[in-house]
Amino acid sequence: MRCLLVLIICFSLQSQAKAASQSLSLKQALQIAYKQNLDLVLANYDFEANSINFRNEWRNFFLPKINLTLESNTALTLGAYPGTPASTTLPAGRSTGYPAGSNGASATLSLGEYTVFNFFKDRIRYDIARLTFTRNTQKLAEIKRNITFGIIAKYFEARLNQEKLQAAEKSLQIAKSIVRLVRSRVAIGQATPTELSSVEVDTNSAALQVNTLQSELETKLLDLNAALNQNSSERFILTTPLSYTPMKLSFTEAFGWFKENSPTIRDAKLGLESARGALEIAEKDLMPLPKVTLSGQAVTYGNRYGGGGTSLNPATDPLDLRAIVALNIPILGPGGLFNKDNLRLTQITLDQNEVRMQQTLIANEISIRAAVFQLQQLEDRLKTQKESLVASASLLEKTMMEASGQKTNRLELRDALDKARSNELEYLQGIFSYVQAKNAFYNLIGKDLEPE
Repeated sequence: MRCLLVLIICFSLQSQAKAASQSLSLKQALQIAYKQNLDLVLANYDFEANSINFRNEWRNFFLPKINLTLESNTALTLGAYPGTPASTTLPAGRSTGYPAGSNGASATLSLGEYTVFNFFKDRIRYDIARLTFTRNTQKLAEIKRNITFGIIAKYFEARLNQEKLQAAEKSLQIAKSIVRLVRSRVAIGQATPTELSSVEVDTNSAALQVNTLQSELETKLLDLNAALNQNSSERFILTTPLSYTPMKLSFTEAFGWFKENSPTIRDAKLGLESARGALEIAEKDLMPLPKVTLSGQAVTYGNRYGGGGTSLNPATDPLDLRAIVALNIPILGPGGLFNKDNLRLTQITLDQNEVRMQQTLIANEISIRAAVFQLQQLEDRLKTQKESLVASASLLEKTMMEASGQKTNRLELRDALDKARSNELEYLQGIFSYVQAKNAFYNLIGKDLEPE
């Protein structure tokens, strides 16, 4: 009775666990990641900050600095000696408390220093800032691509373990069927107790394999939960099967894509353009080039007391705009006419970036060629594994039919079962390896997956 109660409780707990599990497709997993993945959340914050910084750069370059100054002052006459000039300004019967003549308020619009022309040096700095912002925009898409490939990897890794578990459970059921078959043969004298013990050992080994795979699947699902920023108590049944789409890019197409879209190349191009801009500025700094700036007070609006009225007073606060042409020629010290070390340093930086670009192209040309070859080899291997899987499944089915008619022994049946199971798992592992290699290759060349 106690054993029956334990079995009922265990069955109830298993039913609750299955009921609590949710189906999760790869598409759903990616949608969750795009909303909740913490790396992507941080990347969006970085992008917003970079956008604000670039807007400030744009304003600094294209717009003058205009300031509004509001002033108010109040002064009261506390007293005046009789017969003094100050006493003559007081109304009759008043000796204190009247506002002084300087009282009032004013609003001033002033123009800060604005560079009208400095031989395009500010333009070069702005262009570098614009290129940097464009690169930051690209990086957000690249981070999203990295997250996509990471989720695909974790999803299919867990799915592979789920498939392995299902295959092991199927093998366990077949092993139990073999035990029942051999036991029935023992009862009629067509099999020995030793043969029965042997198949029971095989069944126990299959059960241990199921337990091991259950533990591994639990670990992989927890890893997937962490990547999706889901509660660790969430349980998913992964529904998207392991599959692959053969790559359609040739080496020439892949390398051309790499030169245009690879994150590595884009970083190298930004470094190269920034170095060229810095060199151009350094060369201009050595030339006696004037700088034209605009500054001054624009408009003041005042409200005065003490006999005066409210008016715009151009006499005391005139329109005051100043255009300044300044010529600053460094002679000695860093950047001076007789010290060209700064110019040489910027030239070295440019040369270094050009060499790094060449290194990047050469090294990745080799990597891309090797990756294309590897993917072709994996595709050929998958075709062979698929053929082996079909053949072993057919053999197992035939052997099972012969076993039911007592035309085969348990060893042949066990071998057919082991071969079918190993071929199935090898094929699934091959698909996973191909998907991993293809995603890593696409990430290298800066390409998103094709829609399926």
